Amino acid sequence: MFDEKLYSPSQLNAIKSTDRNMMILAGPGSGKTHTMTGRILYLTEVMNILPSQILVITFTKDAAISMQKRFSSLSQKSFGVVFGTFHSVFYHMICDCKKNFAPSLFFENAKIRIASSIASDYESDDIGKNVLAEKILSSVSIYKNTLNEEMASFILPDKQRSSFTDIFSHFENIRKKKNLLDFDDMVYDCLNMLKNDSSFRNKWSKRFRYILIDEFQDINPVQYETVINLITDDSSVFAVGDDDQSIYGFRGSDPLCIRNFIKKMNAGIFYLNENYRSTDLLVNSSLLVINENKNRIKKDLFSKRIGIKEDLVIRSFADRESEIKAIIKDDNDKKIKRAVLFRTNLDMQYYASYFSAKNIPFHIREKTQNIYDHFIMKDIFSYLGAAYLNDTDMLKNIINRPFRNISSETLIKGSAALNEMIIYAEKNEGIIKSDTVKNLKTLKKDLEFMKSLTPCHATEYLYNKIGYKKYVMNLSKKQSVLSEEYSKVLSKAKEMVKLSDDYEELLMLKSEYEDDLKRSKNNDQENESINLMTLHASKGLEFDKVYIPDCNEGIFPCGKMPDEETVEEERRLFYVGMTRAVKSLHLYYVSGNGSGKNMRSRFLSPLLNSTN
Repeated sequence: MFDEKLYSPSQLNAIKSTDRNMMILAGPGSGKTHTMTGRILYLTEVMNILPSQILVITFTKDAAISMQKRFSSLSQKSFGVVFGTFHSVFYHMICDCKKNFAPSLFFENAKIRIASSIASDYESDDIGKNVLAEKILSSVSIYKNTLNEEMASFILPDKQRSSFTDIFSHFENIRKKKNLLDFDDMVYDCLNMLKNDSSFRNKWSKRFRYILIDEFQDINPVQYETVINLITDDSSVFAVGDDDQSIYGFRGSDPLCIRNFIKKMNAGIFYLNENYRSTDLLVNSSLLVINENKNRIKKDLFSKRIGIKEDLVIRSFADRESEIKAIIKDDNDKKIKRAVLFRTNLDMQYYASYFSAKNIPFHIREKTQNIYDHFIMKDIFSYLGAAYLNDTDMLKNIINRPFRNISSETLIKGSAALNEMIIYAEKNEGIIKSDTVKNLKTLKKDLEFMKSLTPCHATEYLYNKIGYKKYVMNLSKKQSVLSEEYSKVLSKAKEMVKLSDDYEELLMLKSEYEDDLKRSKNNDQENESINLMTLHASKGLEFDKVYIPDCNEGIFPCGKMPDEETVEEERRLFYVGMTRAVKSLHLYYVSGNGSGKNMRSRFLSPLLNSTN
């Protein structure tokens, strides 16, 4: 039954509104899910709306299941209300209206085959074709999420940008002919059907007269247009979101969709200003940061948790190791829920490897790509293995990384042993490639010198004297990968190698880390170990104590010269991290050794200025 006493005045105001369309601006910890289920209860129990006319859209399957369970526990009329994600709802709408429609899921290998066949019309060499195929897949996906042809075509290399329309049409013709469908297509195809098939649109507009949408700030332009095309004058939309928590721009989400919806649909605006999660100090501190954004809807938020012991700590450290040691030393209360939040998965992996090396339990709940699987890390280990162990297989892996003009013939005839290669090359100097003997002897000298060094110093020698760092940066240009991405992997790889004093210990730490990584994902005891996660993965969660390390320019905001739009999204991401904390928030940055290379994040400035 619907009980008004269970809701705050602001929640009740939104729930009972008679506006046809509503935008509920829900601040962090304001009870948005409670409000949404309250609205469904109000529609079914008080307004006597048929459950089958109600559609509830969420962004994740888990959120849809959770909301459905919550509503089912409160009402006998739960059967008939449709709960689902954008993808699942629109996919079932398509399937219901197409006879004998049985598409196959469009898996990555099939996409690559199609993209490669299209790329072969524009590129002849294998490297260029492979790079273009990846760019084609990215540009197609961006267009299907944004409908922005300029943005999508910009992903393609310069030579192919003007051909985006032809490439996209070619890709779509093959996809439809093969009857393939991926997650992007479930929304994109549904939008086209709503636009072009009046019977399809009429059927579903009449069926779903009451539409509730969660996390509206994460909506992308195609999802937005699909919803708009589903609405009629008889429809009612109850949208819940917070433009300050829009952090998925890389997926195409746009916080402007909130304002566009309010304006286009003449929607009533309701504010959920109470924060039931964080203490007064933390709420006010997070507002100081987010208020720096200009492109937002202003909100006056306040905490409902007054009189509770609270903590906000901002500290600088000479280096990253001092920063992580401070977290380990400070974090001695195993009874509270704790988390360290990171800007990137790569940053998180360094901490995970450090924790593993020091036998500190940690928990990772999100999908994590092991840094040891990255080609840069594999190359480093191959060099170290070739140096310390004379491993011929590892030598073969890096013989032309960087390029040394050493042919496969030399590798085969020399049985991949370096001395034998040199002997073979000297005997056949007249018929093999030029400089081979010289390059092989230089490599031998380099590996012998690396053997005399610690893994950390050997890696430094590899980067700078052998030229591996320059090789990787040149490779990034050929593969059209941002140099910052490879540069960061190089930096993190060196930091992880630094954790060991010799090669044998390095191999042991690698093995232990990989075991700990698997164990952490299967560990449900989140409160007994410290949680490591990216800020994106932390959204919707809360922890008694939160650490955000590396609050430095280049990390927050990310990049060397971010534009204002990027800075605002980065600030929203920082704000999301701050608002995960219930009682205690620790913001750390690396100041360096006085060289001026490390600058604290501009996001800390309003906090530090407020204490002066």
